[in-house]
Amino acid sequence: MRRPLCVFCAGTLGLELVCAFLPQTGRFVPFAAFFIVGLLWALVGRLRKSPAWGYGICLILGAVLGLVLTGSTQAKWDAIQTAYDGRSVLLEAEVESTTSSYFPGRVRAVLRVETVNREAASLRVECASLPTCSPGDRVKGRFALEMPDDTARLNALADGIALNAAYEKGFALLGQSTSFRARTARLQKRLSAALRQGMASGPAGVLAAMVTGDRSGITQELRTVYSRSGLSHLLAVSGLHTGIVFALVNLMLWWLPLLHRGHLVRNLLATVCIWLFVAAAGFSPSAVRAAVMCTMLQFALASASEYVALNALAAAGFGMLLWNPAWLGDISFQLSFIAVAAILAWGVPLCRLLHTRRRALNLLTDALVISLVAGIATAPLVSHTFGTVPLAGLLVNPVAILVGSIVVLGGTVWMILPVNWLAPAFDAVLSGTAGLLNTLARAAAALPGGYAEYTLGGGATAGIYLFFLLTTLAAWSFEPKKSVHLPA
Repeated sequence: MRRPLCVFCAGTLGLELVCAFLPQTGRFVPFAAFFIVGLLWALVGRLRKSPAWGYGICLILGAVLGLVLTGSTQAKWDAIQTAYDGRSVLLEAEVESTTSSYFPGRVRAVLRVETVNREAASLRVECASLPTCSPGDRVKGRFALEMPDDTARLNALADGIALNAAYEKGFALLGQSTSFRARTARLQKRLSAALRQGMASGPAGVLAAMVTGDRSGITQELRTVYSRSGLSHLLAVSGLHTGIVFALVNLMLWWLPLLHRGHLVRNLLATVCIWLFVAAAGFSPSAVRAAVMCTMLQFALASASEYVALNALAAAGFGMLLWNPAWLGDISFQLSFIAVAAILAWGVPLCRLLHTRRRALNLLTDALVISLVAGIATAPLVSHTFGTVPLAGLLVNPVAILVGSIVVLGGTVWMILPVNWLAPAFDAVLSGTAGLLNTLARAAAALPGGYAEYTLGGGATAGIYLFFLLTTLAAWSFEPKKSVHLPA
């Protein structure tokens, strides 16, 4: 067994996701299903005398942990909602994020509550209409708290928002927060402003979104275009962007291993740079996932130990949900893990199977296979969440990823080396590639049949992914044993 951690986490995450998408089933019905599958898997493996019987035990143990975590998270939410639902309270809070509101002079805001009626508290609320403020501000006021309705359950879970807050009176600014999150938000804003300086609004907004995670410059028209073309994943700092920065940093530090203990210094510096990039981009779940995997790879390189990508992916998901269970409902978290898991479990083996002696053909084949596998794997969730299936994205993603990589690479280098005399060259390259990406997205969105409007139900979505999961696990169980030839 090379992937016990992966199967264990599949049981944990699978159970939690089924409970999230199908809350009407409760927790014990999905657990019973996972338990039976794991037990049958273990029994069949023992009868076949296959070492893969242990996968069944790992699946059961993972489901047990998923049951515990789901129960504890729900208990925490129930306690918060029981304590504050239907009450008018005085809140002191930090503004985490803001978006435009329907009302002039107002914003929609997510608040991290510090005190309720001057007593310490720890929860997050969403206010649909709040006097103008900015992320990082500390505010106070009187709010009426209430539970989100059932239709907003998953969205609330994604953001860790326990209650909705309706502003009543007494709004006041208390100054700037000194929290780490607030500091990174201000850093993100400064970096975004520096990148966009002197550039047209369209390319500038895309550049800032892809490099710093600041999507405030993306117009609604561009959001729609990228969504319909299947390229919206490029507008968020994700695993792709983190991987590019990882490769860039290691390339720039290639000379350090020539020094005494230099390889250790390089690995340490590369890890620090990756996490600084993720912090500057606002700690999006997909970027955090990639940073965890890159960190594990960096340590594997430093210690000359084996690196199993699927185990690293599972460890990243497990650790992230232990740190912040709310990420389970985040669409970025879900799409990131589904896409990477599909690529590692199916895409990479297919690429190896299709390899020829021609390197150029292999590169083209790899790009198409990876794009198709990731697109097919995420299509059910995209349909369920957004009500569309971006068909054109399956074909244009390889080209778009190449162009997007140039944008991320150039933008990151420019943030590291902002030399004045190089500004015209960087502006020309970055504005041109970002503009080309916008043109590609518009062309893909305008293709006849480029996207289909269809909303997949929660039950069907969960069923499809459970089928994918069981198919993958079954394929692993029947993998041929590797023969080891010992010297005579």
